[in-house]
Amino acid sequence: SQDRIPHVSCHGRDESNGNRRVLFNFWKDQDHPKGIWRKTFEDEYKKEKPQWTTVLDVDKLAETDGISWVWKGSSLLARKRDTGGDGKLVSRALLSLSRGGSD
Repeated sequence: SQDRIPHVSCHGRDESNGNRRVLFNFWKDQDHPKGIWRKTFEDEYKKEKPQWTTVLDVDKLAETDGISWVWKGSSLLARKRDTGGDGKLVSRALLSLSRGGSD
């Protein structure tokens, strides 16, 4: 079966959008062998076919850069510590990528 349940992490609420919880997921499939980092809202996630917004397409980045990037993870700055944001959204994240997975 090709059916899989996406594992998600909650990274706060979008107070500008009805105070909805924001969920992130890293996903690989035949169209995205290197993967995509994407987000959705909790109420959307509960649907049979949720709508996702791609935050980073690792395959496209690798093609653009000419480097075989491999996803290593993400760290999001807590909203209360984010001096660059408006306090409503997580606005900063550190994404970890590896060149070809060698490090």
